[in-house]
Amino acid sequence: MKERSANADCARFIAALIIMAYHIFHTGVGEDLLHEAWIYVEFFLLITGYYTAKHYSKTDVVNHSKDAFQYTLKKFIPLFPYALIVTVFGWITQGGAGIILYGWTWNNFIINLMGDFIFDVLLISDSFGEPLIGPLWYVSAMLIVFPFFCLLVQIKNRYTKVLICTICPLMYYGWIGVTAPRAFPHDMLRVLAGMMLGVLLYELSVIFEEHIRTAPKMVITVIELLTFAYPIYGVFIKFVERGFTTTRVYLLCFFVCLLFCLPGFSYTAKIKGKFFNYLGRLSMPIYIFHWYIGTLANLFGSKYGWERNRRIIIYISVTICFSIFIMFIIEHLPKWNEFLKRDIKLID
Repeated sequence: MKERSANADCARFIAALIIMAYHIFHTGVGEDLLHEAWIYVEFFLLITGYYTAKHYSKTDVVNHSKDAFQYTLKKFIPLFPYALIVTVFGWITQGGAGIILYGWTWNNFIINLMGDFIFDVLLISDSFGEPLIGPLWYVSAMLIVFPFFCLLVQIKNRYTKVLICTICPLMYYGWIGVTAPRAFPHDMLRVLAGMMLGVLLYELSVIFEEHIRTAPKMVITVIELLTFAYPIYGVFIKFVERGFTTTRVYLLCFFVCLLFCLPGFSYTAKIKGKFFNYLGRLSMPIYIFHWYIGTLANLFGSKYGWERNRRIIIYISVTICFSIFIMFIIEHLPKWNEFLKRDIKLID
């Protein structure tokens, strides 16, 4: 079994909760609980880029394009059941609401389902629009660019990767800003830029490892915790409403925090335990399912007149419980887990 970093898993779980809290407006409460918390998608992108770079640093590849394709399948196939479940539920719910609330016929239901449903299932709808389940844009955009990204990461010269993964994100963020534009093709470009920063993160952790380890570990730990806490503080007190645009600072904080967290330079590396690893695994189901649960809270809340606090409590509690339940079922499907353990063999 692949060794997991408990400190990184804790960070993933907290980031997923923050994104869930950011989307609380989807329940129909009429306000944003947080501002600029969408930036935590970049937190996940940095982690993905880091571990992809780490993987290829320890892998000898003969057919680079084939391996990029294989590794993409290996990375995304485990997510497919979660995406399939929420997509099917989402489209059926949309059609059911159309029939019950808006007078749709069954023909309308079928015609609607024959639209972009199949592209949502295949996780490619972000190539031309947005999936019905909003957060799946992240999975779709990453799936589309990930094979190309894997080719980039397979460059052998470390300093070539450092140059590319420094210049390209700086040019992209300089051009667009760290503002999460959603118009095509920025989803894909945003994902690439974030994962490139993750590659840079890994390479710098290797290049400067000896220097970093000579610094006092307590100082490194304090810096890591401060750079982790500051963006949380900022999105909760809504810096943007006070006239501050701080997303660049948040991104820098993520970079510094993960530079010390992921390689295990700080005392947080001493965090151990299967419970923390479990929270890390749970973070993706929470990310994938929370939007759909918010949709249900909005539908039922509007129909039965639920007040704000009730919607929020149901949204958070049902998302977490549903995510735990579905993850438990998927992780305990013997044939599925046997399938995931097999090597993906492709003909040259």
